[in-house]
Amino acid sequence: MTYNSKRNILGAITLGEKTAYHLFDIGYSKQKGNYSAKLLKKFKWHPEYSTRHRIYQFLNLSYPHIANFLSSFDFNPSGEVVATLDRFGVCLVSDVNTNEDAFSLELGTEGD
Repeated sequence: MTYNSKRNILGAITLGEKTAYHLFDIGYSKQKGNYSAKLLKKFKWHPEYSTRHRIYQFLNLSYPHIANFLSSFDFNPSGEVVATLDRFGVCLVSDVNTNEDAFSLELGTEGD
């Protein structure tokens, strides 16, 4: 998870390859005296993320531990941009408002 205090948004990584992460608005109610989280958007999985594990599926090899997922992500200070890193070392920087990618780079993993 990552939180941006300037925009009061919280991002939570998902486990699947259909949705990359969820974005929540964190609000405080003075009347109730507590915080609440409202789902703002589910961000789709970018095609730029590594598809290396699909090669194994194509070859009919069963490697369930090879499925891809986001291993890390964070917002920039203004909360307008998010940087993500998938399991196979693909770094993707995208706009939080539109989910359009601005930059991607395959860093790889140790041993590749």
